Amino acid sequence: MPAEGAVDRELLDAIRVASGCHGASWASPPVRLLGGSWADIYRVRVAGIPGIRGDLVARVMPEPDSWEREMLIQQHVYKHGFPAPAVHFGAMPTKEFAHAWILMDFDTGGTLVSRRTRAAFARWIALRSWRVPRYLARTCAAIHAVDASSMAYALAMPDSVAPVLNWLYSRAAKLSDRDLVERAQRLLAKRPPFQRSVLCHGDLHPLNILRSPGRDTVIDWTHAQYDDPLYDVAFTSMGLRLLPFPEPKALRPLIEVAGRLLSRRFIVSYEKASGFRVDRTRLAWFEQVIALRIYVEAAEARRRGTGPRATRDPALMIEPFFRAAGY
Repeated sequence: MPAEGAVDRELLDAIRVASGCHGASWASPPVRLLGGSWADIYRVRVAGIPGIRGDLVARVMPEPDSWEREMLIQQHVYKHGFPAPAVHFGAMPTKEFAHAWILMDFDTGGTLVSRRTRAAFARWIALRSWRVPRYLARTCAAIHAVDASSMAYALAMPDSVAPVLNWLYSRAAKLSDRDLVERAQRLLAKRPPFQRSVLCHGDLHPLNILRSPGRDTVIDWTHAQYDDPLYDVAFTSMGLRLLPFPEPKALRPLIEVAGRLLSRRFIVSYEKASGFRVDRTRLAWFEQVIALRIYVEAAEARRRGTGPRATRDPALMIEPFFRAAGY
């Protein structure tokens, strides 16, 4: 990822070119924000561009592969009234700046679940977490209800089961990782019949929803796809079941039970909110796709030299999903 000086100097040059406002300047220098499991995010202020004022977020991406899809999908959902940050400018790597980037509005809301200390985690599980699955389910159903047919056509997204799996297969092959390639091949061989495609967020968890008075904003559309709704359901239900928080070791058995209950509550709540019955057999297959995605992303991060940013390697957390299904 770029050095701080490169973001300060070179990103500004790229913004000037993308906006056509060559007199633009930093009203305040970029400040790197915490969070972001893949892209680096910065809080910035830009002067000299008509119609833009206040705090903004610059997302700087390590790879440009998903840049166009992320920007167009986020613009699409915002245009259709869904609460996502407005996107102003973005670009692929250029001579001004060697990374893909997107400039969007900054949201001051807090996350649905804050990052908590170990001492507070058990209390959070007991007192607050039971409401989270139902809220996530309603948000998930609302995303799936956004009309995305024109956007899917513009991005040439095929009507197929988990088109992201084809992309994961090519990424695994690029990594020359035989194990990941074989896992992808087994999933491709057992691909279930196509049913329907909707707009999927692909990374819907409590830290990607910002709550503020009168408005909740969904952020981080990096993994958004036009896909089967179970692509989203599988990711969120797995996240609730695994509960990737820094829990005390002594509480892990209790956390595992709580995770299964939260996951079940999310699925049932999603069925009620969407009117769509979740086929558990198809859901299990999509869980393997999500698990493969986590493996591939962890391998790519290691190759870039960044390694997993979480306290635990996410690949280790989802290995039981592969073992249980014979993958």
